[in-house]
Amino acid sequence: MEPYNPDAYNLGTYNPKEPNYVLKVKEAVQIPEKRWSGRRIFKICVFALIAAIAALSLLLRENLFLEMSRAARLFLAALVLGALAAGRRRMVYSLSTLELRFFDDGFVLYIPRRCYGAHAARRESTEMKYAEVAKCVYNEAVGLIKIYGSGTYTWQDYQADGTLSEAPAKVRHFTDGMIYFTTFMELTTDFVREIEEHSPLHVLTGEERR
Repeated sequence: MEPYNPDAYNLGTYNPKEPNYVLKVKEAVQIPEKRWSGRRIFKICVFALIAAIAALSLLLRENLFLEMSRAARLFLAALVLGALAAGRRRMVYSLSTLELRFFDDGFVLYIPRRCYGAHAARRESTEMKYAEVAKCVYNEAVGLIKIYGSGTYTWQDYQADGTLSEAPAKVRHFTDGMIYFTTFMELTTDFVREIEEHSPLHVLTGEERR
């Protein structure tokens, strides 16, 4: 376990002392794939070509599309389909470091940097007291842990130059809410044992989840 550095976890208010235990793992969340600039240029060029042919057809009062050979029309159709496909953004996984910091009467879910897109990233901290946790549910099939209850969620935005904003972008106190994190990147970690051994929480699994 790394030494506790309170300055690194000053997003919220619940860091009165060194935690009893820290579970540090990797998680993965889905984000849109970073758009390749070449795809955008290709898409613009193809639709500019279509617009130019349509404009010339109107100007000359002749359907230039029909004047093309069959091979040319098929090639143009392939270009349009390629441009449409290039405009779609696939979802990819982004890795983050996640820490569960267990204290005497509560825990902090701390994520130093979680990406939500090519140009969107946050430092996040969620604080919950054990007494305010309604239930903790683990869906092993999809590798997802959800914790229901009340707490405080705080985040800071990362700027374009990679530095953190000076003040939190948002501090939200929630009741009857839910936080989650993924577990499928840590197949050798027994999350049920880790949580139940270091906190009074009981993790619902299998039929207990129903």
